[in-house]
Amino acid sequence: NVVVIGDTPNDIDCGRVAGARTLAVATGPFSVGDLRTHAPDAVLPDLTDTDAVMAALFPEL
Repeated sequence: NVVVIGDTPNDIDCGRVAGARTLAVATGPFSVGDLRTHAPDAVLPDLTDTDAVMAALFPEL
């Protein structure tokens, strides 16, 4: 299983094309709202909340 983690719409598109889950993180120039419009599987403001990160990476657990 592959998850693409990135902070740009291009990262989301890359993951989608590769058939991977996508986790967008608003640590770059794009806000949570900006990233949400590109429909990633999950979006977080940053990676500081370990429980939220794990839930985004492994929703089946």
